[in-house]
Amino acid sequence: MKIDELKVQKKLFEKIAQEASDADFAVEEYLDCLETEEQNGAKFFNIAFDFIIKAKNYLGKGMEDLMKKRFDIELDETLTYPTTQKICSVIAEFCTQTQQEFKFVNKERPVTFSLAGDLYRAEVRMARGGYILYCIEI
Repeated sequence: MKIDELKVQKKLFEKIAQEASDADFAVEEYLDCLETEEQNGAKFFNIAFDFIIKAKNYLGKGMEDLMKKRFDIELDETLTYPTTQKICSVIAEFCTQTQQEFKFVNKERPVTFSLAGDLYRAEVRMARGGYILYCIEI
């Protein structure tokens, strides 16, 4: 059973990888395909389900609107749960590198900061390779 699930995953991901470089890559088609396969019992982890739901909600919206609502910051050391000091350090480094003005509102959990006049909360989330900072507008 598990082997069959993995074969379905592999086949779909290979197809996506082959066609992803095409200019006419139809994202919606593959989101529907992932969703259909999961309804038929294939498992693509919760990552795929979350991606399907979020991507369908954002299709048609501009990237600027998407980025205003939330963004992720990669952590250097993704396998260790970050301290609040590490979270603040990563946010400061990100804002400096992207040349954005920011100010911490709260350096304790939940870490909150203003960025370009908008208020954000930084959450530590699990990603496939470890932890990331998920920054969401509040």
